[in-house]
Amino acid sequence: MFDGHLDLARQLEAEWLAKQRPLPRVGTRKGPPDFLSAAGAATLARRIRKYWEAAGFEIEVEVYPVALVRGEPVMGIRSNLRNGLPAKSLGK
Repeated sequence: MFDGHLDLARQLEAEWLAKQRPLPRVGTRKGPPDFLSAAGAATLARRIRKYWEAAGFEIEVEVYPVALVRGEPVMGIRSNLRNGLPAKSLGK
């Protein structure tokens, strides 16, 4: 009863697999984001601050050196977020 459907499904699968398709484009970035350099950490800190300001909260975010790797500084960020949440809003 389903032999005709099975043949059609196999035919469609073979046609689909035979077509050459480009890989889907995920993004324009080449490689992982850089959050460890001074510029990358500053960008991340700015994004975090802007996010919470838009939500009505005032937070402090600072960039600080964590270590030296092959003579290059590795940077990190600190904030006054507690468990990922701000302590005080801009209106208070």
